[in-house]
Amino acid sequence: MIVKQALQYSYKILKQADIVRPEFEAELIISSILGLDRNNLITKDQQKITYFQFHKIKAWTKKRTKHCPLAYLIGNKEFYNLNFKVNKHTLVPRPESELFIDYLKSKDFNNSLIIDLGTGSGCLIISLIKNLNLHNFSNYQFLATDISKQALTVAKKNTVLHQVKNLIFKQGNLLKPVLDGGYMDSKKNVFILANLPYVSKKQYQDSLSIQKEPKSALLSDNNGLAHYLSLIEQIKTIKNKQLTVLLEIDPTQTNKLQQVLQNNFSDIKIQVIKDLSNKDRLLVFNN
Repeated sequence: MIVKQALQYSYKILKQADIVRPEFEAELIISSILGLDRNNLITKDQQKITYFQFHKIKAWTKKRTKHCPLAYLIGNKEFYNLNFKVNKHTLVPRPESELFIDYLKSKDFNNSLIIDLGTGSGCLIISLIKNLNLHNFSNYQFLATDISKQALTVAKKNTVLHQVKNLIFKQGNLLKPVLDGGYMDSKKNVFILANLPYVSKKQYQDSLSIQKEPKSALLSDNNGLAHYLSLIEQIKTIKNKQLTVLLEIDPTQTNKLQQVLQNNFSDIKIQVIKDLSNKDRLLVFNN
C-alpha cells in the first residue's frame, strides 16, 4: 500500500458518506497519521505505508463517516491563525467565535480584569493575549473559568503550547469562582467573554454533527437561554465597575436577550455584531 492508494480509499469512503470536503479531509487524516505536511502529500504519493498505518487510516475514516469531528481525530483545530489542542472534553473552535478577538484586540486593557467564561480549549483568551501588545498596558489580569476539569486540562496544555504565562484558570460555574476569589477588587474595568452553551434541545436533536461534541458545552434549557440568564443574574451583583460583556448567541436569540438586558440594567449600550454569513452572532453590552 502507498500513500496514493490510501488517499483514494479514504476519499471514496468519505464521499459516499456525503462529507462536504472529502478530498481535503482524506488528505488531513492521512497526513496527520503519517506525520507529513498535507501540502507535501502529492510529492509523497508513492511513499509506502505500513499495515498499522493503513489500519488507523481506515479507523479514522470510519469514525468521520459517523460524524466524529475531524478536529477530535487529529487532536487539534486552527483558530485565529493559531493551532489548538482539542479533544472530546472541549468544544471544537469555530470561525464565528473569532469575532471576539476582532472586537477586543484594539481595546484599552489598563486597570482591567479580562475573563473568559466556559473557556474550553482556551482558544478565545489565548488568541486574544497573543494578539495584544501587553507592554502597552499595566495592572491587568487574564482569567478563565470552566465547570469542566477535563476542559481546563486541555486549556492549560494550550497555554504551554503558545507560551502564555499570565493566565489564571479557575474551575467553577460561570462567574462564581471570580466573584468568590475577589479578583475584581483591584480593577476598574471588567471585560467578560462568554461563549456559553446556547443550543436549544430541538437544535441539538436536529444536528448529528454537534451531538459528537460535549453536550454540556452546547445544550442550554429555556430555548438555549438558560446559561445566559444565569450569567446576567451574576453580573447584576457587580457594582462600581466599567463592564464590557460579549455573548456569542444564536441569531434567533437577539431580541429576547436585548429585552432581558434592558429589563435588568437601567443604563446600558447594546451592540449586535454579525458574522460572515450576515447573521447576528455577537451581542456586546456596556454600562
